[in-house]
Amino acid sequence: MPASPSDNLGPLTTTFTGPSTCLATTTWIGNVAGFYVAAFWEDVTECYPTGTKTLNLHTGDRYWSPGICPSGWTPAVSLATDYKPGVSGYDPRWVIASETTAWLCCPSGLEAEDLWPSSYRAYTDNCRAKFTRGQTITNVWNTADPPGQFTSVEVTGTIPHTVLAKGIQIMWQSSDKVVVDWWSTASPTGQATATSTSTRSSVTRTRTGTVSTGRQDGDKGEGTGGIVTPPPINTGAVEPVPSSSDGLSTGAKAGVGVAAGIGAIGLAIGVYALIRLLRAKGPPKTFRGPQHAQKPYKQELPTASNVPEMEVPRRVYEVPA
Repeated sequence: MPASPSDNLGPLTTTFTGPSTCLATTTWIGNVAGFYVAAFWEDVTECYPTGTKTLNLHTGDRYWSPGICPSGWTPAVSLATDYKPGVSGYDPRWVIASETTAWLCCPSGLEAEDLWPSSYRAYTDNCRAKFTRGQTITNVWNTADPPGQFTSVEVTGTIPHTVLAKGIQIMWQSSDKVVVDWWSTASPTGQATATSTSTRSSVTRTRTGTVSTGRQDGDKGEGTGGIVTPPPINTGAVEPVPSSSDGLSTGAKAGVGVAAGIGAIGLAIGVYALIRLLRAKGPPKTFRGPQHAQKPYKQELPTASNVPEMEVPRRVYEVPA
């Protein structure tokens, strides 16, 4: 475990669920070096798990061990165990031991801040979402004019606006069975391959998670948070319909017998009607062409032109002597 157990706010082995407003409120706290920086739930401790010690969001040296991510939060990045002091100009009061697994949980839709290389990220506790020119940040309260009103802020210029949230650092070891079991489905790899089987069918479906921005509908942030696994399929058992020992009830058997009798009568009536119809029509008539009294004239030799002549009786005339 880290060298400073006094910073451990855990354990956190049950799923913490904060108020619904925690995933919908962004507090505007000022303009720093051209970046519009806001903080999720600044000093709103009810949005964070209750630990064994008082939570102070203004210090990064805090963690929950052993711990799991709260509801609506996802593992965003692993924390390095080989931190090298002096790289970032800030030396934490503790170093993660090699046998310890450490991750930063971020609200769904936000990603881990990456100011330094991952190999030096041993104390990162900030999550962020960037907004580029033309996008609008909604549900913003300008604390420069308290109590202020929730408004919308349109991003202008080329410098992106950044919304920050204080992340939750969790740590555990292989002996922490509750966390190890949770991690098997909560890790980025586990979420992508998590499956559930419905008892209504034998098909195994791959669950595809949905990404939540952690803001209201009007927001257009570009945060690329982790995947939230949707609720499981309703697997309530279906009660079977009672039946007799041979598979059919008495009522079903009676219905089958009546239907068979009606079908036989209908078939007999149809055959009888067809026979009567065929007899009424009689045998089929054969078409015969016109009859000629004599055979037509047949030409024996071909000629250039055919002149039809009528046949006349042959008469013989004699010259008087």
